[in-house]
Amino acid sequence: MDIFSSKKLEKILPKIKVILEERIYPLEKNYLNLPFNEVADELEKIREIVKKKRIVEHSFE
Repeated sequence: MDIFSSKKLEKILPKIKVILEERIYPLEKNYLNLPFNEVADELEKIREIVKKKRIVEHSFE
């Protein structure tokens, strides 16, 4: 048994993985060597997508 596992985490983890695979990982090779302020806008767009889909809530109980 994983001590860090919970039903809530088991539910959202696949959704998080999809966001990472579809949105974050493709940006890595293009943005890896750029200053954060040059990639912040794109990351904020992705953050808003996550918020709208309500994938991750602010509190983990």
